[in-house]
Amino acid sequence: MEDAGALPIEVDVSNLNMGDVIDVYPYKGEVRNHETGELLATFELKTDVLIDEVRAGGRIPLIIGRGLTTKAREALGLPHSDVFRQAKDVAESDRGFSLAQKW
Repeated sequence: MEDAGALPIEVDVSNLNMGDVIDVYPYKGEVRNHETGELLATFELKTDVLIDEVRAGGRIPLIIGRGLTTKAREALGLPHSDVFRQAKDVAESDRGFSLAQKW
């Protein structure tokens, strides 16, 4: 779904009822009742760059746009852009990849 620019979230919906009008705050990781402002649930996005992927309309447009922005700023002698979020480093593992992950 992320490749298409969707915002997938996993959230506990046990406090939501049929017909509730809710507000989703992806930056805060909150779901609130629209009328009362009551906090109904919290969540965390899987990656820090997920918001950028949504804004760009998908992962591929984000990669292209980020690359073009970097090259254009370098050509103009401008510093690195802080518009895009940077992914956190993944913890190293001594385990290899499965054949499915290699493809």
